[in-house]
Amino acid sequence: MRLQLIAPATGLAVIVVLSMADAKAAEFGDLLRRVPPGANAVVLVDVDAIYASPLAIQKKFKENYKNSYAKNPLVFPPETKQLVVAAHLNPQTELAADWELAVIRLNSDVLIRSIAHAEGGYVDTINSLSAAWTPDGAYFVRLEPKLLGMVYPAHRQYVS
Repeated sequence: MRLQLIAPATGLAVIVVLSMADAKAAEFGDLLRRVPPGANAVVLVDVDAIYASPLAIQKKFKENYKNSYAKNPLVFPPETKQLVVAAHLNPQTELAADWELAVIRLNSDVLIRSIAHAEGGYVDTINSLSAAWTPDGAYFVRLEPKLLGMVYPAHRQYVS
């Protein structure tokens, strides 16, 4: 495991823990390019690698998660392959997030209307991209096949 200290422009010290080789981290490059420059906190999750771990295989994490996702959804759909979560943490508000986003690489495509229906929201179009608004105040956007974005709060300008 490697610890890396990054000092963003806001003056905050952010510690990034990378438990993968640099070559593996490079696989997140296309996802990281979609993170706005104002982000001062970033988390990279290789969901496939987690599910491939000996403990996850032994305890059947993937199968159990797929079976329980509809009842207790977490931050990512069961089709998730890799995930980048980013935010702008505001030092003047005890590090409350001004905005949060996720870029999610999927094993299979997810329909935006399915997300909107499951969340009790509606389908919208933003910059010619299909988006699902949710009552929790987030937008899910189909960026391209097998690539999903999520933005909170659900301001159309942030999504753009």
